Amino acid sequence: ALSLGWKKDPEAVDALIKSMENDNNNTIRLYSALALGWIRDPSAVDPLINGLQDGDDDIRSACAIALGWIKDSRAVDPLIQELTNESCPLCIASVSLAFINDTRAIAPMIESLGNSSCDEQIAGALAFMGEPALYPLIDILSNTDEYPEKRAAASALGSLGDSRAIDALVESLIDDDNYIRAKSA
Repeated sequence: ALSLGWKKDPEAVDALIKSMENDNNNTIRLYSALALGWIRDPSAVDPLINGLQDGDDDIRSACAIALGWIKDSRAVDPLIQELTNESCPLCIASVSLAFINDTRAIAPMIESLGNSSCDEQIAGALAFMGEPALYPLIDILSNTDEYPEKRAAASALGSLGDSRAIDALVESLIDDDNYIRAKSA
């Protein structure tokens, strides 16, 4: 399956979809999902979306990764749903949403901050999305007292490197939290 993905041959898509959906070996199914992402054929999007409901965390992760590589907007809503699914690898869903770079994902990604151990990855994904995430992140840094969210916002704004965030970052240099001050500096 991986060899077919590396060759990026669209003629392999149907066989890889069947393999991902039906093979008895989870490793083969996982590799088939990743190969579909490497090929980036839009006809794989719906089967990969269905794969987000798989019973195996690794296969769901591979499907989320592949959807991010394909960058098709049809995957945005299903990936947003995965942000609230405790059994889905939240970090991977957020990164895939950043690759797709659809602004519909910003608010749900921000809402997921502070609810998992993936805040740094979500912050990085928001920074990757660029300008559309700027003002929501500034708002969090300036107006919330919740440290996990503020920490993630400071990290994302520092990575974003946009001069419009300077006032909020300077203001955060006097925060009680060392991490926030360090990320703001």
